[in-house]
Amino acid sequence: MLSEWIIGIAAVILAVTAVLWWGASQIIRPRRANPEQSSWLPSTDPRAYGIDRWKPLQVFTTDGVQLQGWILYPEVPPKGKVLLLHGISSCKEYMLPVARHFVKAGFAVVSFDARAQGESGGRYCTYGAKEVEDIRCILNVVSQNDPTAEFWAVVGHSLGGAIAVQALVRERRFHCGIIVGAFASLPEIVAHYCRRYYYLPFRRVSDLFLWLAGKRAGFDPFAIVPERTARSIQQPVMVIHGEADEDIPVEHGWRIYQALPSPQKVWYGIPGGGHFSLESVAGPEYFVRQINFLHQQWDHWRNGMLVSAQTDTGSQRC
Repeated sequence: MLSEWIIGIAAVILAVTAVLWWGASQIIRPRRANPEQSSWLPSTDPRAYGIDRWKPLQVFTTDGVQLQGWILYPEVPPKGKVLLLHGISSCKEYMLPVARHFVKAGFAVVSFDARAQGESGGRYCTYGAKEVEDIRCILNVVSQNDPTAEFWAVVGHSLGGAIAVQALVRERRFHCGIIVGAFASLPEIVAHYCRRYYYLPFRRVSDLFLWLAGKRAGFDPFAIVPERTARSIQQPVMVIHGEADEDIPVEHGWRIYQALPSPQKVWYGIPGGGHFSLESVAGPEYFVRQINFLHQQWDHWRNGMLVSAQTDTGSQRC
């Protein structure tokens, strides 16, 4: 009788441990995208999107992870550079339909597979805890090899948007940012996904998943709160969110927008827009508004550089 009781308790412990391990893995071990087998992506070749000038980019992070990416160039000398950050279980190839708009507008685009995703190395996604340092390494490498047009913007979708919020605070080389469909709080969005996809209504369960995920991946998941981080952003930011987004509800984007202290912030809510249907719902206006925002910030940066150059020249004459 006692042995049966012990076996039962052990079975329960094993089952609970297995569930917690599985839940943690779902958070920090995203499925790697396979763009070659994607039914919706027309091509994985930048040339198919009108991008004829590009080169591969390889960057080693401070903890030895190799990141794979591209630098995509316009046909004319670039006005500046746009760092493009993809969402979870995505990759640089999936961002080509987005990148082409910025390249066509005259910006060089730096697009890469985040750690633990696409063709990049790394075991775990840390939702910005380590990815922000990866971004610093990328900016350093790109700037060393191509020091021209040091206007930098960051554009991120979903997880990439949440990472972009964190990067705007930590990396002052970014002059502006565009945040698309980002979550305001990692614990909240994990709880939302647990309710929506796995019918787990209890916040304590999702918090246990997160706690174990953080222990395995070596970061504090409860500190990933872009809404709170946004309070320290000084650069101009455009926040975009689909008002019918069921994956990351629009309130998350609105909370990030409200937290921004910068007077140069823009809210662009898209009625009827979901998490992945923003361009198809909004039409040409979707990228026109983003490009106009970038051009406006680039003009401000260029005018500031001209004033600075004139001031430096004057002081030299004195």
